[in-house]
Order: sequence, then C-alpha cells, then structure tokens
Amino acid sequence: MSEEFATKPMPAAPVNILAAMLFLSIFPFPIGYYALLKIVAFGVFGWAAYTSFKRGSQSLGWAFAFLALVFNPVVDFAFGRPLWIAIDLLSLIFLLKTRKYLTGLVTSFSFWPFLTLKQALLLLPFGLSVLMLVAFANASVDGQWDSSEDFFAVAFWGACAFVCYWFGFRDRNAS
Repeated sequence: MSEEFATKPMPAAPVNILAAMLFLSIFPFPIGYYALLKIVAFGVFGWAAYTSFKRGSQSLGWAFAFLALVFNPVVDFAFGRPLWIAIDLLSLIFLLKTRKYLTGLVTSFSFWPFLTLKQALLLLPFGLSVLMLVAFANASVDGQWDSSEDFFAVAFWGACAFVCYWFGFRDRNAS
C-alpha cells in the first residue's frame, strides 16, 4: 500500500451518511435498518480507526476501534433499545466532533480547551457506564430486574466507570 493512501483523509460522504443514519436510529424502524446501520457503522468506524492510526492519533484510533467493536455486525450486543439510542447519540456526537479531522480539513484534533484528549475520549465509556447504572436502578425500582446476566453487564459498566475515573478524571495532585 502506498504511503500517500495510508495518510490520505477519508472522504466526507461516508462520514455524513453514517451521521445521518445514527441520527435516524432514534426513530423506530424495521430491524433491517439497524442491521444495515451496524454494517455501515462498523465499516466507517473501522476506516476512521485506520485513518487515525496512520495520521498519528493513537487515542482517536483506539476510540474508533472501540466503536467499530460495539457496532460490529457479527457479535450482537443485546443492550436494549434505550441504551442503543444513547450509544447511537454519543457515537453521533463523537463522529460530528471528529469529522473535520477525519476528512482532512484540520490536521490536529481537540475536544474542548479544558479537557485533555485522554479525558475527552474517556467520556464515552464513562457516559455509557452511568447510563447503564441508571437503567439498572430504574429496573430495580420497577420490579423488572430478574436476570443475572444483566447484573454482570452492570458490574462491567460500573468497572468501566471506575477505570475512566481512575485513569482520566481524578485529580492526581490532590492530597
């Protein structure tokens, strides 16, 4: 593969198509739409990961690789409709925030001036962790909680929240 192709930015069309599909996913559609969304998202996020790694942004590359894993069409994650809507919207925000970097309009990437890139990238799993814990608490109150598999999912997302806090958000200079 030529070096020119390896560092070439992505075209805007796949990014924009995926952004539109992620936005539309909050509305009810037949199951085929969501299967198509997973295929398109897997391809675009995988391409974005490759592009980010080749352009020297390891953190963005790993974030896009994580999203490609979540949206992979082979292994289905049964998160439930409310959590998938949250994942789709968080992925949409992340994709829109990184669109200029992916398409080559800017050469560097920054989320916000007051967050480091590492902290900003940890917001995605932290946000998903908090959403999962809130869903667990709501289901427990309503009496709908009866699956041990759901408990392990909550424990996993709780561990993710702790790891995000430990490695990205806590103040290391505090006494």
